[in-house]
Amino acid sequence: MKKILIICFLLIASLAGFSQGSEIGPFIGGSYYMGELNPGKQFYNTQPAFGLIYRRPLNPRYAIKANFIVGNVEAYDSDSNNPAQVNRNLNFRSRIYDLSGQLEFNFLPFEIGDKTKPFSPYIFAGLAIFRFNPQAEVNGQWVDLKPLSTEGQGTRAAPGKSEYSLTQFAFPFGAGFKFAIAKRIGINIEWSLRRTWTDYLDDVSTTYPDLNILAREKGPFAASMSDRSLTNGDLGRNSGLQRGSSKRNDWYSFAGITFVYKIGPKIQKCPAYR
Repeated sequence: MKKILIICFLLIASLAGFSQGSEIGPFIGGSYYMGELNPGKQFYNTQPAFGLIYRRPLNPRYAIKANFIVGNVEAYDSDSNNPAQVNRNLNFRSRIYDLSGQLEFNFLPFEIGDKTKPFSPYIFAGLAIFRFNPQAEVNGQWVDLKPLSTEGQGTRAAPGKSEYSLTQFAFPFGAGFKFAIAKRIGINIEWSLRRTWTDYLDDVSTTYPDLNILAREKGPFAASMSDRSLTNGDLGRNSGLQRGSSKRNDWYSFAGITFVYKIGPKIQKCPAYR
């Protein structure tokens, strides 16, 4: 976490050092996830998110942007209308630390402080690196899932499955609307999706491991957290059966509002904002 914050602020500081008419400001909004525990509901279980953005306009049409956003995601099989998913009985939550660089395109010429370029819809895409840590709730306590190897990662319970990393990459893209409200102040409203390079954001991806071997190598608690089915019966009954689907990686999303302040050289007086 500390390393990510240091990288974020060093990046912003270095860019601001040579920027002309750059923008900086806080992001406030929400975050949510889509994956095995939420296959397709947009804005499902939206949680608070906040962050900081730095934008450097290249011209009235294009800009480069650096984002650092902290958000929370969570999902529960018990919320599903699918009986098989309800029976699987899994849940998870994770805090996400997201650092991204993006290229923006304005559909209309835009510049804060210029009354002839007061607003524009825009789209963007880029690259993100993020940190996460899936946890599950059991008996009122939240437990880290990765050390339990719930799908046998790194154990003889699932030969060939390697452990996943808690630091991953994502492809961010989205759209928004920006407008100026004063000579140096603007507002951005945007929705961004992150397609990740992992299917373990929720700690669910493929099949149940050999639960008897998992119990011997990681302990009975790990096996019980791997298979929490409401009708699981004897230990090992679901070994080898489908637990998730590795055909599609997990996604997360941010939506919210950013208040930006234009920094740089003195702006000429603009009659529209006097």
